[in-house]
Amino acid sequence: MSRRLRVIAPLALALAVVAGLILVDPLARLGGDEGEATAERDVAEITVRTLSTTNEADGEIVFVDRRPVTTLRAGTITSIAAVGTEVSSGSAVYALDEVPTIALAGAVPAWRAMTVDDVGVDVAQLEAALVELGYDPDGEVTVDDAYTTVTATMVERWQADAGLAVTGTVDLGSVLFVPDGAGLASVVTGVGRSVTAGTEVAVLTSGRQQLEVTIAADRRASIEVGDAVTARLPDRATVDATIVEITPAGGGGWSATARLDGALLTDGGSPLPDGEAVPVTVSWTEVVAEEVTTVSAGALTRLDSGAYAVEVVDDQGTTHVVEVGIGRASGSSIEIVTDLPSGTVVVAP
Repeated sequence: MSRRLRVIAPLALALAVVAGLILVDPLARLGGDEGEATAERDVAEITVRTLSTTNEADGEIVFVDRRPVTTLRAGTITSIAAVGTEVSSGSAVYALDEVPTIALAGAVPAWRAMTVDDVGVDVAQLEAALVELGYDPDGEVTVDDAYTTVTATMVERWQADAGLAVTGTVDLGSVLFVPDGAGLASVVTGVGRSVTAGTEVAVLTSGRQQLEVTIAADRRASIEVGDAVTARLPDRATVDATIVEITPAGGGGWSATARLDGALLTDGGSPLPDGEAVPVTVSWTEVVAEEVTTVSAGALTRLDSGAYAVEVVDDQGTTHVVEVGIGRASGSSIEIVTDLPSGTVVVAP
């Protein structure tokens, strides 16, 4: 008399582990009594592998530093750089009444005119930028926060090259301090427009981008700083990134910041339009169990006792039933607790 089995339907396995199984008569699967040959029957192998699952969340790619470019005096815009232009130190960004505003490397915005005896971070930025551009050929300038007569001489050389009045004094509005890798993300106004002091004329970005991800509270344990993630863009292209920070967000959720790996995300070869955020779907792999014994869901059966089993195929092609414990699942792979070695062949219809 054969031992009667009931078969787990593979697609119902996840529910079956928690709430019970849909049971069917296994005779068609077993082909008769235990020990009968397995001709024309599908088989699989028990394997040792790492089980993992894929999580997804909404995110967006944004520029790290996005700042408005505002005029510091009144006038008529007579020229302005094009969208996408790399704003390098020494380049003209725009001109009012044909007087250019020149970009110089620096993190602190220009906020005043600078002249001899002035002291401050802006002076140090000015000196460092002009020395870097080669306007101190004899090495006479000490880069510090003091504006000296030597600084003024260097400024005069720069003013002559830049098309500015050669005065040795840096007028307010003649310099725009910009971060490394800055680019013009958008232009708010155009040539011919009359503006007052404080008018926004363009948007500048640092050129650096990052990925920001919204993580639900129940997914927090699945991701850590240092984990690799993939961002899928609206056009289905993907960008790889690495999580660098995770912080609490409203509603019990979490906000993660990721560094983009490799080149900057571009749109048709240009910086992202208008420096705006690009929505993405972010995915990452969560390890469910490392190096565990597994079998395909279709190879599991359930005995009348409620225990689970696999139907092992021996070297002669005959079979016998072996009880196993079951654990975690990933896709169609199920962790099993058994003494059966990796490579054991089992029936898997």
